[in-house]
Amino acid sequence: MKSRSGMTSVRLVVAMFVLLMVGALVVIPLSSVQANTVQVNTLVDEDVNNATCSLREALTASFRHYASYNGCTGATGYDTITFSVTGTIYVTGSSLTLYSHLDIQGPGAELLTIDGTGMTNSLFGVSTSQVVSISGLTIANGHATQGSAIYNNGTLTISNSQIINNHASSSGGAIYNQSQITINNSTFANNSAGYSGGAIQNAYLYGITIRNSTFSGNSASSTGGAVENSYGGWFDIANSTFDGNSAVNYGGAFDNVGGNLTFTNSTFANNTSVTGGGIRNYYPNGYGITLHNTIMADSACSGHITDGGNNLDSGNTCGFSATNSSLINTNPLLDALANNGGSTLTHALLPGSPAINGGNNAAATAAGLTTDQRGQNRVIWSTVDIGAFESVDGITATPSDTPSPTATDTDTSTPTATNTPTNTNTPTNTPTPTNTATDTDTPTPTDTDTPTATDTDTLEPPTLVPTYTPTPTDTDTATITNTPTRTPTWTPTKTNTPTKVPTKIPTNTATPTWTFTASNTPTKTGTPTMTRTRTNTPTPTNTRTITPTPTRIPVSLSLSATCDTLGNVTGTITFTPALMGSATVNYVLRTGTTNITGTNGSTTLTGTKNVTVSSQGIYGTIVFRITSAIVPFGNNLTTFLPLDASTVCVQPTSTPTFTPTATFTATDTDTPTFTATFTDTPTPIPTDTPTNTFTPTDTDTPTATDVEGGGS
Repeated sequence: MKSRSGMTSVRLVVAMFVLLMVGALVVIPLSSVQANTVQVNTLVDEDVNNATCSLREALTASFRHYASYNGCTGATGYDTITFSVTGTIYVTGSSLTLYSHLDIQGPGAELLTIDGTGMTNSLFGVSTSQVVSISGLTIANGHATQGSAIYNNGTLTISNSQIINNHASSSGGAIYNQSQITINNSTFANNSAGYSGGAIQNAYLYGITIRNSTFSGNSASSTGGAVENSYGGWFDIANSTFDGNSAVNYGGAFDNVGGNLTFTNSTFANNTSVTGGGIRNYYPNGYGITLHNTIMADSACSGHITDGGNNLDSGNTCGFSATNSSLINTNPLLDALANNGGSTLTHALLPGSPAINGGNNAAATAAGLTTDQRGQNRVIWSTVDIGAFESVDGITATPSDTPSPTATDTDTSTPTATNTPTNTNTPTNTPTPTNTATDTDTPTPTDTDTPTATDTDTLEPPTLVPTYTPTPTDTDTATITNTPTRTPTWTPTKTNTPTKVPTKIPTNTATPTWTFTASNTPTKTGTPTMTRTRTNTPTPTNTRTITPTPTRIPVSLSLSATCDTLGNVTGTITFTPALMGSATVNYVLRTGTTNITGTNGSTTLTGTKNVTVSSQGIYGTIVFRITSAIVPFGNNLTTFLPLDASTVCVQPTSTPTFTPTATFTATDTDTPTFTATFTDTPTPIPTDTPTNTFTPTDTDTPTATDVEGGGS
């Protein structure tokens, strides 16, 4: 009985333990993953026990899963952080590190700024494996070596935010990415880097998706004015604008070094660099860049670019072809960068732009685009536009100052009148409802009885640019025939209320159809036909003179190095072929991975030049490095920099020489001995054979004339 009772007790204990563990498995995850809201209610960057909740404290509470921490309450670890304050939070301490899954929701980029003035570390750091979303904020004035606004190691989404005026001394002026980022409806402006990636540096093998965003005024001292993409990294970019970005050496907007980039319906304008003002593609491992429905305006390409079709280049540097329905040496007629609606600045397409209806619908669909960068419908006139902006005009030729709409207009908008016109006068010759019409009973439209679309009309789709007021002129005539042929077609419907309900049926032939109701008197048995005669032929008012981009000669840069016995390293720098003008080449000597102090300098040359630099007493393997080269405009440097050449400087060895001075001592046996004192003066060493004349050191030594006599 005892044994059975003991077994029962053990089973009960085990059963209770299992129930507790199952309960823990069921309850603990629910409470730990349930998102909660922590509200920041102060602009002060603090971590002290008081009644207020700062952003830093909210992040700590979420990371520690503290339900109450200082003035913050409600954190669970998977939290949404909101703000009840507006203004600027000046971050004065260490970086704001995000160690947990977070959704940081600011009140709006124009209402709240996270400012890093005076900092030397990244404003935000996203920890490995964390999923973080940031929206409705401005992140500004960060200062760090890399990623001054955000250093990302997690999965990050940035939406409806502004990342501006950040500077990194090395790379990634705003963001340094070592994982995955998605950017939506955001602006990156006036960020800079001391070397590469003025706005973003994307590290090896990682990827970034960008939609509906603008990069403007970003710069780098060497490569990638807006973005630098490293080996194996990738970008998927659509509906985005790159304007006024610059780099000293390569890739004013984008510099790609061995990664894959795809651009769809994007606009590049006014980006500059010595090589590849818009895009530089360097792909030693077979990677590349593909463009679809994209504008390259005053933004040159360098390296191989794949023409995905329906692109537009204001010059002829990107390799676009008419075979792919792309345009070269074509002015896209862009308006200035401005607020055209939406949350970011864009370049509107001016009337008559060849980009209007010039895109490929399949490419836009493949990128998942249903709207343009501003959020307007992506396809309005049956064919998508080229670039990030979708025009509601749909007119590819600029009309004259006083256009009269005709059936041949490409305008297929639907004016809907909000007024109800009423005929206030009746034609004096009222036609009877018969099939016979004469000139005397032809109703002539007048100002008071002609349906006229005014400024109060509602346009579907949105506002036309320019806005047409379709008013019949004196050249409009109305005739009654039994065979209705009209452009546009008017369909009379008999009702007792004389109202006009203009509607629009978009067609590929751009024939707007108007439907109105007429009174019972007069009664027409035929179909009234309105024939419109345009008196003014639309003539484009924007005339562009194409100035072809001068052909740039491709030149290569080579380097060799030698070292003499005194440790002077000579670098032989050669441009092939010789340059059109003088280039400035910057160089430095290195040992291992370190620059040798005092060996940096610059020189100018056109073809080949020897430059000699002292190794400053350092021996072994010395590297002569060309750090950068600025070539005149007529040349296109194809060599990837920095360029190194190594040599070995051998430390000289000194062999001492001796100058012997002999002193002899003779004994009675006439056997001389000597001792020698050596100096550094090279004189011959005397032989062991004494001469017959010497000065004895002993007073009883026989003289030289009695050497054989044995005594005196």
